[in-house]
Amino acid sequence: MTSQWMAIRKYLKLIRTSTVLANNEELPKAAILLSVRGGEPSLGNTLNALLSQDYPDFEVHIVVDSEFDPGWMLARDILSLDQTKRLKIHVMQDPLHTCTLKCSSLLQAYESLENDVKYLAFVDSDVVPEKNWLRLLVSPLTNEGALVTSGQRWYQAVRGNSASYSRAMWNGGAVVAMEVSNIPWGGSMAMCRDFMTRHKILERWSEAFTEDAVFGKALKAEKRTVRFVPEVSLIDESTVSWHNYFRFVRRQIFNTRQEAFWAILTSIIVISSVTQWSLLIAAIGCVFLKNFSVAAILGGGWLFHLFFMASIWMWHERGIRTHCHPELDQRWDWKMSISSTVSTLMYLLPVTAIASAFIRFEVWRGIQYDVRHGPWKPKMLSYRPFGFSTEFYSSKVA
Repeated sequence: MTSQWMAIRKYLKLIRTSTVLANNEELPKAAILLSVRGGEPSLGNTLNALLSQDYPDFEVHIVVDSEFDPGWMLARDILSLDQTKRLKIHVMQDPLHTCTLKCSSLLQAYESLENDVKYLAFVDSDVVPEKNWLRLLVSPLTNEGALVTSGQRWYQAVRGNSASYSRAMWNGGAVVAMEVSNIPWGGSMAMCRDFMTRHKILERWSEAFTEDAVFGKALKAEKRTVRFVPEVSLIDESTVSWHNYFRFVRRQIFNTRQEAFWAILTSIIVISSVTQWSLLIAAIGCVFLKNFSVAAILGGGWLFHLFFMASIWMWHERGIRTHCHPELDQRWDWKMSISSTVSTLMYLLPVTAIASAFIRFEVWRGIQYDVRHGPWKPKMLSYRPFGFSTEFYSSKVA
């Protein structure tokens, strides 16, 4: 409980730090890299928002899965407009079988960059950034000498969707864990191009499951940390099923296996859950044995921890709403917080954490990967370009 309180306190102090925007003359050329497969419903808004950034000199590189991908049609429609000379569209060519398709897409986009590009920004296809998004991410790179900047995704619970409450609570802990372990969020991040060169990030991507989890070791080598930019934190109010929630959280925890922090995180989750179950079962057992004084002590400890964690969550959620997203009007009450705390901490988190250690095959965006060697050496087992109905591409499995 002490470590949770200290971590949340540090994180809330961090998000209260405002970012000083750099002037136009301080901002060198930047490139935004975007990987697309399947065409998100918001992709058109995403591309328009990226092309409308108030940054003096930048270009947008989008890699679509195939010419039959819906994202290709959207990008081509936007490219026909006069103000979209910044947009460069690439079709996926020969994806690597030693990494995920997203990493292959980013590698291809990187190879097309001109030498005068100094900063790189990355965004997910379902993110619709504000007009000053790129300036906010790049400013700490120039003003403060930061190497990597990042926003965060904040999941907002949706009424009537119970899984979304648990996902929101999980994410509240996840953003703090990412800050502690120096992992940026790939859906909204920027970095110095020479930093990527120094630490051979491209080579790491060629054998990686995700593009963002490889930066922890590189930053640690330079004794630096990710500069989180609270102004570019984004809200996700989508609904989710329990099945998809389980697969999503399992994959997110699996991704952190590239860092030593994964073992610590998993141990904390499992030990905390075992402790809570032990207290609860022991308290119930003492009631049956009519040892009510011991039952009161054990049950009281369990309840105290439960209410403490629920209050920590409400404190965290209020801080996000106050400092980052005052537009959020849905406030969590004690009933919502306690029920989500019980389901998340006592069951869902330990189950997904343990399951992440035993993943052998993972399907992501319709592509199956062999991950028996962990997230640092995935193997693409089969690849079908999105929209193709007849052609099928399969990798050579060793």
